[in-house]
Amino acid sequence: MPEEKKKVEQEIQEALTINTDDLVEELKEQPSVYFYWACMWALATRKRRMQKIQLKEVEAKLGRRFKEALRAEDPKIRVSERMLDDYLAEQPEYQEALNIYTQGEYTESMLEVARDAFKQRGIMLNELSRSHSDDRVYGKEYEVMKEELERRDEKKRTKRSKRTEKDPVVDPNSGGYGDV
Repeated sequence: MPEEKKKVEQEIQEALTINTDDLVEELKEQPSVYFYWACMWALATRKRRMQKIQLKEVEAKLGRRFKEALRAEDPKIRVSERMLDDYLAEQPEYQEALNIYTQGEYTESMLEVARDAFKQRGIMLNELSRSHSDDRVYGKEYEVMKEELERRDEKKRTKRSKRTEKDPVVDPNSGGYGDV
């Protein structure tokens, strides 16, 4: 089972990888890739719900058997929740059903995270395609201009932060200057 988990996790990681050399193809494939993983999550959710029902059925069957056995010995005995839980924890059939259910929960959670990651992947693809289209349209001159604007903005931010450090703080409640 652990090897199977690793295979699925590796498959998800590989599918999340973006080939920046072929963004057009990545953009075309993104909806179907997202749909695939969203369907996988939906199937895992359904399967986990069925496993929960099976776990409840095993629990009910074993609980009924336990209560009948105790009442056969002493009809006046009252079976507490704690007694039933202890009995169920010792039963291999219950342990197996619980393990299957726990694995189903893990798979559902992992696929939910994958579905969300593929949603984010789509957003990232859109941003990358915009960035690359700007580079293609404007070329290297655009990059140089963009970097120059970023440097100028950084200088302005630095000057503003120095200026605001020197300004006194005004307390709007007191109507005067003071430390806030």
